[in-house]
Amino acid sequence: MKLTVLRQKFDCLGWLVRNHEFVKPDLQNELIKAFRETELPQNDNARRKRFAVTVTNSQAILSICSQFTTIVKKDFDEKKIRLTLKVLEILTRNEESVNIGVLHGKL
Repeated sequence: MKLTVLRQKFDCLGWLVRNHEFVKPDLQNELIKAFRETELPQNDNARRKRFAVTVTNSQAILSICSQFTTIVKKDFDEKKIRLTLKVLEILTRNEESVNIGVLHGKL
C-alpha cells in the first residue's frame, strides 16, 4: 500500500503526541499551525471538504485516543493534554478517522 502524503502527516501528528517530550513546545505549535494552514486553510472551503472525506487508512486516531486516556488517568499533565486535544481536533475533522475511532470504541 502506497502511503499518501496526508496519511504521512496524520502519522506524524500521532508521533508528535506520543513523543512530545522530544519536541520543544514552540516547534509543536508551529507543526500544528503548519498542518492547519496547508490542510485546513480557512479561506479554502473546497480543500477543507476534501480533507473531511479523504481516505488515509491511518490509525493515528487510535494511538492518540489511547495516549489521551493514559494522560488523563495517570499524568494529568496540562501541556500533554493541550497538545493531544489540538491534534484530536484536527483528526476528528476527517470522517474516516472519526469512523475508525468510533468503530474501535475510542470516540
